[in-house]
Amino acid sequence: MGLKQVVKPLDDVFDESLDTAIAPSLGKVYGYATGAFKPETQVEAVTLSLYGDPDRFFSATYITEGMRRVFEEVLGALERGAGGLIVLPSLFGGGKTHVLLALYHAFRKPEALLKAEPRDVAEQLYERVGRVAGEGGVEVVVVDGDYASYAPTPSNPLKIGPYTVHSVWGYIAHCLGRYDDVRGGDERFEAPPVDRLEALCAGKRALILMDEILSGYALNLSGEQRRILLEFFRRLAMAVRGRRAAVIIAIPAYYHAERGAVEVEELYRDLEDLIRGFFEAVRDQATIIPPVKLGADTGGDVVRILRKRIFGKSDVVVPGDVLAYYQGIYKFELFPPVARHVEALKESYPFHPTYIDTLLRHVAEKKPKVFQRTRFAILVTRKAVRRLWRSQR
Repeated sequence: MGLKQVVKPLDDVFDESLDTAIAPSLGKVYGYATGAFKPETQVEAVTLSLYGDPDRFFSATYITEGMRRVFEEVLGALERGAGGLIVLPSLFGGGKTHVLLALYHAFRKPEALLKAEPRDVAEQLYERVGRVAGEGGVEVVVVDGDYASYAPTPSNPLKIGPYTVHSVWGYIAHCLGRYDDVRGGDERFEAPPVDRLEALCAGKRALILMDEILSGYALNLSGEQRRILLEFFRRLAMAVRGRRAAVIIAIPAYYHAERGAVEVEELYRDLEDLIRGFFEAVRDQATIIPPVKLGADTGGDVVRILRKRIFGKSDVVVPGDVLAYYQGIYKFELFPPVARHVEALKESYPFHPTYIDTLLRHVAEKKPKVFQRTRFAILVTRKAVRRLWRSQR
């Protein structure tokens, strides 16, 4: 049985204009969803129609183990008051923004979760998200450091009615309707005391999503202002403990859990001290969850993500005759030993294990700024599958 009889690509794979419609920023999706941002190009319009709509977003989403853990931590905070700060460490293309978008869309439209895979996980999360959202609602705050409208700084403040916001804590307080609680600290760019930060979430269920804060946002701060930002995070981590509030922060670093160490993205070497300082400031209070397992092993999340994004389903069974064919080929040692594992083929099909290994280890890891891991894997696979299906082979 040939590949074309086993799986069928989604219709959008054949639209070349959608190749660049991958992973828009959190701030842009939020602006689109709230009517603050209008697409200026056809590519933007297509991108935001895919990622700005909860149903279409979850139709193309595979809930990784990391994403599931983030949801459960957030729900634990909102349901039981087991609040806390969650850190999503990931290098370029590692899925951190996708997790933030998943949280945003889930609390906008819980039933859209049912379109994601695995189905059993999606159903469990839907029941809990729907219940929490229906019990008085959840106030969602989006902070994106690449947009002054969603992350003001002293050099680029945000004028809002009777006052001007100068910091991320001022912006969060404004969104929660409690700007006066931190007005002084915001105007002077001083980290508010812990009790003031606790007051922001008092009597509320709050979900605060933060992206590009230790990258785009920090680039617009002086050395002293960066120190103050770290102090804010240290206090915020303490303030949300035991509250019905969850704060999720995505940062450009890889976390080595076995060593408790971080590896900073090459692009942000100038901010390495800040990023490491952030980990030191929140380590004892935060939960650290890498969103996607990016190992080149075929059992990783990337294979299931590619299946879902290209073929619309995360699980594909290898036909018996295909398996027998490869077992026969492997006997002739046409592949190196590392690529002759039948079990690995079962895990990665319809992709060969060496294809995934090449994408993640030999290409994306060498030039992460250009080849952004999961994003790059999706782009290359779209093109490869499209070419194969259009051929006569």
